[in-house]
Amino acid sequence: MQIKDLHPQMQLLVYRLISKAIDFFLVMIMHAYFEHVFSTLLALAYMLCADGFFQGQSIGKRIVGLKVSYLDDNQSIPCPFMQSAIRNAPFALILLLSTIPILGRLFELLGVVFIAIEIYFMYSDEEGIRIGDIYAKTKVTL
Repeated sequence: MQIKDLHPQMQLLVYRLISKAIDFFLVMIMHAYFEHVFSTLLALAYMLCADGFFQGQSIGKRIVGLKVSYLDDNQSIPCPFMQSAIRNAPFALILLLSTIPILGRLFELLGVVFIAIEIYFMYSDEEGIRIGDIYAKTKVTL
């Protein structure tokens, strides 16, 4: 069975998970591999601004073919950087808190719980909306 054979809602969920995994992998490389304050700041900046690049596409979304749109006054425009920061702020906060010695592991665990909640929201909502999309007034489409 291929992804294209899935129900459109499940197809969007799978593509979103793949694109976020790619973005998390890039952030992990920036943050963990280089182990420097500058690389952590670069990872945080990417995490916040990612969906504002390439007309509403992070690198992961661009590879997979997804696009984030900002729903403003009954019109849809590519996701601006501010909306990207709003929708991705919890992930960036978890990344920042994970740098705290000793407590960082606890925040990483809370991050995994938060990601599971976000996946549940995307799965249970007809349009695949997650908490970040609600606050940022955004929507991800194929």
